[in-house]
Amino acid sequence: MQAQPEVSPGLEELIGQAIVDRELRAGLLNGQKAQLLGRFDLTPEERQVLMSIQANSLGALAQQLQSWLQSEQPESRRHIRYA
Repeated sequence: MQAQPEVSPGLEELIGQAIVDRELRAGLLNGQKAQLLGRFDLTPEERQVLMSIQANSLGALAQQLQSWLQSEQPESRRHIRYA
């Protein structure tokens, strides 16, 4: 059985910062994604998935990201938990 990818610290950092940083959040939604993603240590697969997401809100982006994670992660890791 092939190992499933885990959420990288870079992806966790991106999500956390997008929640509190209005400019980052807006940039992720208005076409500045490629430039902004370079600030984070993301895996190539995470970068590709994020670039493919079309969303008009952080909630919509998070839902699409969660769908991808559920399809890629083992059952025990299918929910992002924030401390």
